[in-house]
Amino acid sequence: MSRFRSILVGIDGSTSGHEALDQAIALALEHESRLTLLAVEPQAVHGALGFVHATIDHQDERLLRESLRRVPTSLPVTTIAAVGTAARSLPPIIEKGDYDLIVVGRSPSGPLRGAFHPEPMLSAALRKTSTSVLVVASEDSTPGRS
Repeated sequence: MSRFRSILVGIDGSTSGHEALDQAIALALEHESRLTLLAVEPQAVHGALGFVHATIDHQDERLLRESLRRVPTSLPVTTIAAVGTAARSLPPIIEKGDYDLIVVGRSPSGPLRGAFHPEPMLSAALRKTSTSVLVVASEDSTPGRS
């Protein structure tokens, strides 16, 4: 059985994003891995007074804080906040981080509108990496379920 030394998990606030985090935590505990939480903030759209950007920043920070609370204190954890799309942000982060496993959720239902939903661009970006990828589908994102 291979050992995962370093696991990257994409968090977006969706149900499957939470389940992806839970899976990543379980694997990190089992393999004594370090865990990196990645939140991708959509490209900022500045309103006349900049309120849109401030709202997105607040959401991103809250999401990282909530996710960190779920990680046991025994696990070494790092957080990364990126700006843009997951499809564009992921490749350079993967390259720099030397990750053994990437864990993402499948449902686009979160408050950040599923930044890690494996849509075509993100799927293409993930196919270009030699790193193993685990896509976690929540029960509410399983085809045929309501």
